[in-house]
Amino acid sequence: MFLAFSWWAVLLYTKNKDAFEAKANFMRLGMMVEKQFESEALFLENPKYLALKKKYDTQKVWFSPSV
Repeated sequence: MFLAFSWWAVLLYTKNKDAFEAKANFMRLGMMVEKQFESEALFLENPKYLALKKKYDTQKVWFSPSV
């Protein structure tokens, strides 16, 4: 049972990471098209990106494989 839970945690952690990266890249591309930022640093300071990152960090803590 522990092994099954551990495997599930690893899969969920990986899925969350992939989903975050896909959403961040989609957001980055959309902002580039709309010319809302001129550098990567400005993108990383954008409130929409910060909200997405905060949500991901929260999920990462809850479903970390090291738990």
